[in-house]
Amino acid sequence: MNYKFKVTSDAETDLSLAMNWYEVQRKGLGSEFVLSFDAARNIIQRSPNSYIYRYKNIRGVLLKRFPYLALYEIVDDTIIVVAVFHTSRNPKHWKKRK
Repeated sequence: MNYKFKVTSDAETDLSLAMNWYEVQRKGLGSEFVLSFDAARNIIQRSPNSYIYRYKNIRGVLLKRFPYLALYEIVDDTIIVVAVFHTSRNPKHWKKRK
């Protein structure tokens, strides 16, 4: 099946904040973070049902090199990223979004 891909505004904010934080740490690292998310996006689109449920109908893929999960749900023919979340944070913060 060909899935549409949507990133919620909350998840966009997550991406932006993380990218900016990494860019401050080292020039170019923010861009590497975004590339890591893009790679996770490609993995999700190829095989969205392959990943475990993290909470209710939300699945998660760990980004390579960075301690973040791309959390998404599948609704009809659309993959919706609801959060891009640091793995050390309390999950109750992103669970409030659902």
